[in-house]
Amino acid sequence: MRRTMAAIAMLAFAGPAAAQHAGHGTGGGLPDGWHGRVDRESQQLADVRFMTMGSTFHVITGPHVILWKPEHSGTGAYTASATFRQAKAPERPEGFGLFVGGQDLGGAGQDYLYFLIRHDGSYMIRHRAGSEVHTLADWTAHDAVRRPTASEGASNTVAIDAGATRVRFLVNDVEVRAFDRVPMLNTDGIAGFRIGHHLDVHIADFVVSPAQ
Repeated sequence: MRRTMAAIAMLAFAGPAAAQHAGHGTGGGLPDGWHGRVDRESQQLADVRFMTMGSTFHVITGPHVILWKPEHSGTGAYTASATFRQAKAPERPEGFGLFVGGQDLGGAGQDYLYFLIRHDGSYMIRHRAGSEVHTLADWTAHDAVRRPTASEGASNTVAIDAGATRVRFLVNDVEVRAFDRVPMLNTDGIAGFRIGHHLDVHIADFVVSPAQ
C-alpha cells in the first residue's frame, strides 16, 4: 500500500524533505543476485563500485545509490542491522546506512524507509515514496555515532528494529529515535543499503533476523 505524506505527518517528527530524487537506474556490474538504483536519470549505476569480500562488502560511490538482494527481506517483528566502517573522514558530509520495507524498488512506485548516519556524528531518518521524500528526523547529532578523523577510521553498527507497536533506530546498540506504529508506517519488505555520493565504506555483519 502506498504511504502518503498525510500518514507520515501523523508521526511527531515527520515533515517534507527539501530534496527530491527523480531518476533511477538498475542493473550494472553488481555481484550475483544484487540490484542497484541511483537517484536521478542523469546518473549511472556504472559509477558505483560494489564488491564482495567474503561475507563483507565494499562500496565506493559516485552517485547516491540503494543496493539490495530480494532475498534479504523482513516481515512482522524483525531487526535489520549492519556494521559500516569508513577508513577516514570523507571530504563531504554524506550519509550511509540501511533501508527496510522496500517495495517496487526498480519501478516508479519505489517505497522504502531509510536510516542513515554520517561522519560528523549525526543520524537521519526518511521515507521514500515514488518521487517524494518525507523527513521523519532531520540530521541530528548523537554521541552514539562514532566519528572518523582525517587519519583514523570508525565503525558503527546501524540497526532498525521493527516491533509490533514501535520501530526503533539504533546506533551501536543505543536507541537514537523511535516511532510508534501507524498503519502506513510499513517495514515489511526488502532490506538493503543506502550510500550517499562520493563515499568509500566497508559493510560487515549484515543480517535481517526475526524477533526472538
